[in-house]
Amino acid sequence: ISWSFVELTSGEELFVEGQAMNHCVSSYTSRCATGLSAIVSLRTNNARRVTIEVEPETCRLVQARGQFNREINPEERQSIRRWAEAVVAKQR
Repeated sequence: ISWSFVELTSGEELFVEGQAMNHCVSSYTSRCATGLSAIVSLRTNNARRVTIEVEPETCRLVQARGQFNREINPEERQSIRRWAEAVVAKQR
């Protein structure tokens, strides 16, 4: 499996993610525009798996949800943990 983490940086990208994942991430556009949140799409082989919210100021992972707001599974949790340790924590 090829895991990728794609930061969503426009209202259009948030809208497309919300439509594809059937959740309300598009409502985070103003939070992202003001720097209160950063949204990242976790994908495997280019298929969306999880949408992640990060608080940029503290680099804290706020939430991670799959399609229809499902909880993440252990495999996804492990991948997110490794990413957070290698990439997000180094942003501090």
